Amino acid sequence: MNHRDYYSIFKNEPDVLTMPDVIRLLRIGRNSAYALVNEGRIGSIRQGKKILVPKTCLVEFLSDEGNHHIRRRR
Repeated sequence: MNHRDYYSIFKNEPDVLTMPDVIRLLRIGRNSAYALVNEGRIGSIRQGKKILVPKTCLVEFLSDEGNHHIRRRR
């Protein structure tokens, strides 16, 4: 998928996401989401104790092919 596809998927989402939004959209656990942000793999902005993720950063993360891992069944 490319940037345009992700923007169309997330068109109804706000331009700046909270961590609960990121967790919901990626369908991953809380610890995994915070790890991605803390490692810098998903760009974020800290405002006090609150972490905000610009929608553009989430789209960048999803568009990067290096972040895709395909699991194959045996």
